[in-house]
Amino acid sequence: MHFDDLLKTLGEFGTFQKRRYALICILGFQSVMAMLGIVFFGAQMDHYCKVPAHYIDWVTQAYGNVSHEELLNIAIPRNKDGEREQCILYRYDNDTRLEAIYSIADGQNITSDFSHSFGALHLERSNITTKPCPEGRIYSQEQFKSTLVSEFDLSCGNAWQLSTCKSALFAGKLFALLLSGVISDRFGRRHVFLFGQFFVAATGISMAFAPDMLSFSVLYVLQGSCDALVYLTIYTLGMELVGTSKRRMAGLIIGMFFGLGHTLLALEAYLVRNWRHLALVANSPAVFFTLFWLVLPESVRWLLAQGRHEEAKAIITRVAAVNKVTLDPDVLDEFLLTGDQEKRVTHTPVDLLKTLNRAKVTLNLAFLWLVNSLVYFGLSYGTQDLGGSLFLNFALMGLADIPGQFLALFILDTIGRRKILLIFMVIGGLACIIAVLIPKDLQWLTITLALLGKMAISTTFAVIYMVTSEIYPTVIRHVSLSFHSSIGRLGGLLAPQILLLETVYKPLPFIVIGLCSVTAGGLAMLLPETLGKPLSQTMAAFDTVINGRLVSKCTFNRFSLY
Repeated sequence: MHFDDLLKTLGEFGTFQKRRYALICILGFQSVMAMLGIVFFGAQMDHYCKVPAHYIDWVTQAYGNVSHEELLNIAIPRNKDGEREQCILYRYDNDTRLEAIYSIADGQNITSDFSHSFGALHLERSNITTKPCPEGRIYSQEQFKSTLVSEFDLSCGNAWQLSTCKSALFAGKLFALLLSGVISDRFGRRHVFLFGQFFVAATGISMAFAPDMLSFSVLYVLQGSCDALVYLTIYTLGMELVGTSKRRMAGLIIGMFFGLGHTLLALEAYLVRNWRHLALVANSPAVFFTLFWLVLPESVRWLLAQGRHEEAKAIITRVAAVNKVTLDPDVLDEFLLTGDQEKRVTHTPVDLLKTLNRAKVTLNLAFLWLVNSLVYFGLSYGTQDLGGSLFLNFALMGLADIPGQFLALFILDTIGRRKILLIFMVIGGLACIIAVLIPKDLQWLTITLALLGKMAISTTFAVIYMVTSEIYPTVIRHVSLSFHSSIGRLGGLLAPQILLLETVYKPLPFIVIGLCSVTAGGLAMLLPETLGKPLSQTMAAFDTVINGRLVSKCTFNRFSLY
């Protein structure tokens, strides 16, 4: 008897599973914090150069007492659009510079118009020079009281520290995910969860007291890396506990909670405008989440794969009792005796590539993961370009995750996993391409298409987790999830670099991202369909499935290649 068959007797999504699964979904909230919290921690703030005291003395000698606005107009140039420069001021270091001011002013009031014309003249005359802010910057507190940018002066020439922190986060997640699969399949899901969740809470709280940017970066990367362990582990726990007919719902609901986490984080940031206070508020629940370890059961499938039948039997008996199901002891004993033949074999990512057909499936999935992450974070980083409120835009981007996954929830068992990937990745890719080609005066349409693209790619992100869980057998399932999730983090690393292509041609980044999405959607049709199929337990069963699938003759029937 297969474990999926036993779940039909126990209840594929009974009271026991629902209670534990609710805890798993709640844990999805903290992943948003660990991955995207820096959007608000490191939010940009309007700023300008602090005017040195000797500048003020010179201006006073030249013009007498002037207002603060007039002082800024004299000291700080404006760009071609008439906006005040944020990282430079005029160089007051010789008599020539002062004479230039007298000559240009010619008795005029020091107004914004004068400053703008003076700034334009600066662009044309080489003898009127500028220099970086010598005494730091003044940051506007109109939107935030404090962020990493204002506290550690991370604008202008120091902005690289913030971008480096973001890149390091994905590098840390990649390493953690590669490691998590092996240690989770070796030591069990619950132990990895406890270890990871403890450090998520500890680093998150400590982050609020970081004395400098280096300390913050180390803590932030550690938290994100440990959260990667936790999220992948709880996802595996959730999927392995649910029967075949309910698995689609289980996979998609977790993704919905990630979208709700976006909105919650935006609300917290809106109410708490100091980054240190926000770090405390947003990370405090992680301390409570650590207690979930006491009630989350170990994966029955993992216990069976490890030959720990007595522990598996205890959990199965408990599930039957909570679900109010009478289970024949003889049936249970017979099921336990037909355990996995590969239960004592430890698998690594190398096993995913050992045969040609395994390599085809694995590399195809790896490309899908990379592109999903590339599109998702490309759109997330582009939120600031939508205009309007950062809080509202961020919340909308999170809410866009939900309708797409609701739609997938209703059609997933109708047209299958592969077709969902094809349809939504093509929609997401085309939305990215069209959005950047729309005229600027149709901003509402650009925002609509951006949200459509986010909705579509959020759907495929949920489905690709499910497909990866369903294709690979129990003995290597967590390893495969960690491997492909790690490849996905490469997409997060690539997204900021691809966005730099706008210096060549402004729409180019999202044209590249969109084309990648369309291509990946087409390749998804080469994967085995897992709709309604039981989960494989052994590598032998896995090879049988993919060998039969990949050598089948292709037939183009209602979008299907097989």
